[in-house]
Amino acid sequence: MSDQRAVIRQGHARIGRKIINFDSGGYGVCAWGECDADANSLYQVRIHEHPPAFRYDGRLFTRQAMCELVNAAGGNLGRHVWFAFCCERHKLYHVNSSGPNALHSIERTGRAYGNLPVGDRGTIR
Repeated sequence: MSDQRAVIRQGHARIGRKIINFDSGGYGVCAWGECDADANSLYQVRIHEHPPAFRYDGRLFTRQAMCELVNAAGGNLGRHVWFAFCCERHKLYHVNSSGPNALHSIERTGRAYGNLPVGDRGTIR
């Protein structure tokens, strides 16, 4: 009798939808530069284009308060930009090629663009 065992793997359901671009009438395209696949709502990233915190009239505004101010100001203090990707791998490429992650990538590999974070190489498809 062979010792074959069934492997049961359980996971939570992740329901994602393709993002619709109302300007073009079709689906949104993955924000990763070399990909033409449809963007998915599961793989979105919000980029903050404003200072993380600042002082005004002696008060310190934290990151959360700054985000609320930016949203209320309608673009005068900065903005939030959403990027959507087709898969987790392309989202990780983008996140790792911006901000402090990019500086660490440059130290490790000599380039900031096109590197996965340490520990994620080869594991996500």
